[in-house]
Amino acid sequence: MRDKKIPKGLVSLEKVDDREDPLTTYKKRKAKSFFIESNPRISQLHYYCGLNFYKQKRYRKAISHLTQALRFTKIKMKRDDKIFYMIARVFKSMVSPETMEYEKAYLDALEQAVSLNSDDLAYSREFGLALSTTRKKTKAVFHLEKYLHGDGNSQDTKILLVLAGLYESLGKYLQALRVYQNFLVLKPDNRRVLFALGNLAYSRTGNFPLAKSCFNKVLFGKGGGDEKVSLDVKAKCNEFLGDMNFSDQRYDAAERNYLSAIALLNKKYEMILKIEGTIEDKNREIDRLKSELIYDSKFNKFREYEALKDDRGRLETEFFTLKNEYKRLHGGKIHWNLAEIYIKKEQYRRAIFFFRECLRFNYKSNLARSAITKLKLKIKRGY
Repeated sequence: MRDKKIPKGLVSLEKVDDREDPLTTYKKRKAKSFFIESNPRISQLHYYCGLNFYKQKRYRKAISHLTQALRFTKIKMKRDDKIFYMIARVFKSMVSPETMEYEKAYLDALEQAVSLNSDDLAYSREFGLALSTTRKKTKAVFHLEKYLHGDGNSQDTKILLVLAGLYESLGKYLQALRVYQNFLVLKPDNRRVLFALGNLAYSRTGNFPLAKSCFNKVLFGKGGGDEKVSLDVKAKCNEFLGDMNFSDQRYDAAERNYLSAIALLNKKYEMILKIEGTIEDKNREIDRLKSELIYDSKFNKFREYEALKDDRGRLETEFFTLKNEYKRLHGGKIHWNLAEIYIKKEQYRRAIFFFRECLRFNYKSNLARSAITKLKLKIKRGY
């Protein structure tokens, strides 16, 4: 017996040093495959379980079961797209300002659904709309165009508006023009779209007849159930019409347009002054309450004091918004062009008045002062 050796297989370790290093074991690890086996029954059970958790708003559980549903099936075209679409819906429900990382997961799952069943145009519609707010605008255009070319989808006004906006942001103005016109075939009295089309035709494509037609419909059309056109939109329509008539040397028409725009500008300015006055009243009331709190210890007025400060903050926000909108209406340019018209019509006193208004807007101030001096000299000399 003493000459016999113990088989090595019966000994776990020959030496203590023969134990494998944990780092080496970690480096040699192999990932288990995602696919386990093809079992339609288990896959279907996981899918319905995920659907159930989704309806209960238990989204993490839903994602877990829908992922398991994919592990028990071999992916097949036009069959398993429903699983990816369900995953996309779950991720979409999880998206919030605090969890924006789920948006990419939503887009990836939805793209998988589209790739597995490209014939389902509802997928293309949702995917195109989702991509329209990202940088992948060209891909969004492709999917929305694909959806619109489907049977009965060409009258989807929401998609037409989104598509027109995408073409405009991509600099494809003629395509945007075409899409806006297709929309107006369905809703000819929509003033917002008429203004968008007119603005595009005027500022981007140079189609002045189309722009004039659109702006006149915005100003004098029936509206077709549309909400009222804002004061700013009316002012811009008159400004653009005045610019086009001025460039065509139709000075009487341009004068009417510019004067209408100035009347709307004055209304806007009155609104600004009214809010400014209200803010001053609020400040006086706040100062009074603050004095009572500090010197008279009337602490029961503290809530009223805080409420007044909130109201003042809201009014100040509205005030600055109105001021920015007022600046964007180009009051200085309108007054300058109107002064030029009156020079053409040899109405120098009126021209001087509008050049002085340019000084109020700080628009070409030096040139306006020089023009005023020359016009006064003309009037004095009688020619």
